[in-house]
Amino acid sequence: MAEQIDRLLAVMRVLMNHPDREWGVRELAAKLGMGPSTVQRILASLEQRSLAVQSENARYSPGANLYALASRLLGRSDLMTVAYAVMRELVDDVNETAHLALYNGTHHEAVFSASVQCDRPVRYVIEPGMRVPLNAGATAKAMLAYLPESVVLGIDLPKFTERTVVDRDSLLKELAAIRKRGYATSNGERIEGASGIASAVMSRDRIVGALTITIPTYRLERKQIPEIGSKLARAAESISVRLGKLPEMIEALA
Repeated sequence: MAEQIDRLLAVMRVLMNHPDREWGVRELAAKLGMGPSTVQRILASLEQRSLAVQSENARYSPGANLYALASRLLGRSDLMTVAYAVMRELVDDVNETAHLALYNGTHHEAVFSASVQCDRPVRYVIEPGMRVPLNAGATAKAMLAYLPESVVLGIDLPKFTERTVVDRDSLLKELAAIRKRGYATSNGERIEGASGIASAVMSRDRIVGALTITIPTYRLERKQIPEIGSKLARAAESISVRLGKLPEMIEALA
């Protein structure tokens, strides 16, 4: 049992030490001095639990839950602590609720992981653990904008409301606009009466998640969107910078 745990941790450590790299089974096996079949079993188990994600060319990289697990193990350097601090500052500034969601590459979905509530009596609340597809809402589109076009072309486009984007060409055009301005917006795409503004959180060149402000639609004026979007993009960038240092912090734990 101890040997199995050691092998599992060795694979997880390599994935987290190189978050911007994808590993083939044989390549990873050679690096660790393990048999390819052993590494394949470990990776399959990690993928089932969203601790690893397999790309279209059968190569592996860290999954959303591995990032979350790593952040909890980093103590004072905890990524989630950093994210909460950034979110708290953002909420104090705009007085609306902020959320952090992670990208689950295995199922191509957004998983809400943390939130900081504003003090308004009426607010748009999303419970941690909620999973949503990538075509509906600001959070999902902020992530989708930085994924390969093959993902955009391959995912389902479920319809939730009359405002949900279900035309793939229209979605591609909107994703290009999101990349240009640095944030995504939505108005009743998944839930009627709910609006959102979101910006991607990256680890180097890899999408990890998104930072989102949610607002009841009746309270959001169009003229507010650019200002909130700019503040949100800067906040997401500050988390991305911190996340980019995860490999060095993980290495210190080895």
